[in-house]
Amino acid sequence: MVRAGLKVSPKELALICASHAGSSAHLDVARSILSGSGLDESALKNTPDKPLDPIERAAWGDKAPTSLAANCSGKHAGMVATCKVNGWDLASYKNPSHPLQIAIKNEFEKLSGEAITKVGVDGCGAPLFAISLSGLASAIRNLLLSHDPVHQEAF
Repeated sequence: MVRAGLKVSPKELALICASHAGSSAHLDVARSILSGSGLDESALKNTPDKPLDPIERAAWGDKAPTSLAANCSGKHAGMVATCKVNGWDLASYKNPSHPLQIAIKNEFEKLSGEAITKVGVDGCGAPLFAISLSGLASAIRNLLLSHDPVHQEAF
């Protein structure tokens, strides 16, 4: 997403790269990612949920699950923000043939050294690109040791 032009703070990038527990601090960062691109929660197409953190979930009370409270909202906020920056369709951002997903797949193949031939769907509806465990280890190693300015800027 960063290679595709997404500009976010380190805190926002961390939430994009991870799942979260739904704390109010996490939700604020997800909102910040969205608002930075002129978007709001309605752009998210992930599975709605309540916060995972037991204290936050109890405080949530009887409120309905939301896309923002789901543990993957940071990733989805990053995806729709990247689409907005590039003028790509927002409604179909989870489709494996969407330009965003193709860009993610290409980057993952480059880092892992493996061709991705199988695509699943994770619990939030996003494509899940299948690689071997050794490919995953290679991707992490290559990312951390990369001299690519895009990777270095992200870290």
